[in-house]
This record gives sequence, structure tokens and C-alpha cells, in this order.
Amino acid sequence: MKRILIGVVVVVVLGLVGFVGLKMLNRPSDQQQIQIALNEAIAAAKEGKPGPVLDFVSGRATLDGQGGASKGEIGDWIRKAKPDVTIVNPTATIEENKATISTPVKIKLQLLTFQQDFSVPDVKISLEKEFATEYGFIPSSKWRVVSVDTKSAIGSELWNQ
Repeated sequence: MKRILIGVVVVVVLGLVGFVGLKMLNRPSDQQQIQIALNEAIAAAKEGKPGPVLDFVSGRATLDGQGGASKGEIGDWIRKAKPDVTIVNPTATIEENKATISTPVKIKLQLLTFQQDFSVPDVKISLEKEFATEYGFIPSSKWRVVSVDTKSAIGSELWNQ
């Protein structure tokens, strides 16, 4: 009976180690990880679902050098405005654990029954790779937005909508 129990434990442990190994070997490239997270965040924001957006934004993120908005405030704004964001050139320039996306951005917001369109000609999105886990225990990393610089007053205009 002991041999059977030991055999079952060994098989489970080997299966778990194999699963973790496969997950680590089959990770998408950094560029792919950024694109996947960006696409998920944009799609969720358009539907007014803040979860994937908040997961993609670092807790220390800033907009035009200003921080201070809580995740609750950001979530409420996404639910209300349902921003439809188009990033014209979403390709990131990656250097080690940091990445930047420099691109024009188009934003459509729903405010009550009105729709407002904004175009921001030069946006710099800075990302950093941060520690994360998959399934609660597999060590991993995620790319998260740490700053967005619009080089204009559009950030405060959008936030005050």
C-alpha cells in the first residue's frame, strides 16, 4: 500500500514539474506579451471592464508626470467612459526589462449620451517587466505600464470627463 501511495505522489510531483517546465518554455516573447496585454486591456476598456486594464497598469503609473489616481477611481472612469483606444503603432522598443511605445493615439469616449473623439499625435507609453505568478505559484513576469506621456494637456482633459 505504501508503494502505491509513494508511486502516486511521485507521478503527481513529476506531472507538476513537467507542467511548470512546459509553461516556462512556451512563454511568448516580450513583444508578444506586450501586444497580448495591450490588446486585452483595450478590448476590456471599450466594454467598460476595468479588470484587465488595471492588471496591465502598474500601481506606480503616472499620466503626464502626475500620479495619484487610485485603482478604484480608474476603474470607475473606465466603467463610465468606456474608452475606445486605437494605438496607431503598437510596436514596442524593448531594452532589457524596460520598453517604450511611441505612437499617435485616437480615443473615443462615451459620456452620458455623447461621444467625444480625441487625437493625441505623440504619446510615449513606458512599460517595465514586473514579477508575477501564473496559477498562483508558477514564477512569471508581466509587462506593465509605468507612465504615459502625451506631451499635451489632454491627460487632464480626459480624466476630468
